[in-house]
Amino acid sequence: MNLSFRLRHLFGPGGRSETMRVLLTCPDGPLDTARIAREAGFAKRNISDVLTSLTNSGVIKAAWAGNERHFTAYRDRWAPLLDLAGPADLPSFVSWVRLLPAALGIATWLDEKAGTAESEYLIASQARSLMNRLARDLEAAGIDLPRPRAAHGTAYLTVFAETSSALLARLGVAP
Repeated sequence: MNLSFRLRHLFGPGGRSETMRVLLTCPDGPLDTARIAREAGFAKRNISDVLTSLTNSGVIKAAWAGNERHFTAYRDRWAPLLDLAGPADLPSFVSWVRLLPAALGIATWLDEKAGTAESEYLIASQARSLMNRLARDLEAAGIDLPRPRAAHGTAYLTVFAETSSALLARLGVAP
């Protein structure tokens, strides 16, 4: 069973389980409330309440950096609780809040283009426009977008396919 589901069984669905998922997997820690809220997909106020509760219970630690509190999970304590050999066995972080909308955007676009009579050039141009719209979400989700590569006209379809394959790999469903 993956970490997200284990945490939902432990805390129930909601802010607590998503907050712990972010804190346990994100390598960029310590994290501030805004970042955790953004990655968990909840309002900052809700996550702030969750973080206060988790800090007061001693399952995460908080430290001040200027006028912001930054939070870190005790990964070495959480690993045995989650039946893992150690913190290194925690899964890598995935920005689901960014990755899934991008995946849905690409899947929807591909469904719309299936069986069309449009030229390859027009489809490549539309694919480039789609990737430009999704670029921030894809980059935030850890998908490298080939920027400087010269892919003009229909050659962009190869770039589109490579980026889509990277997205599928990040989702864990690589072809």
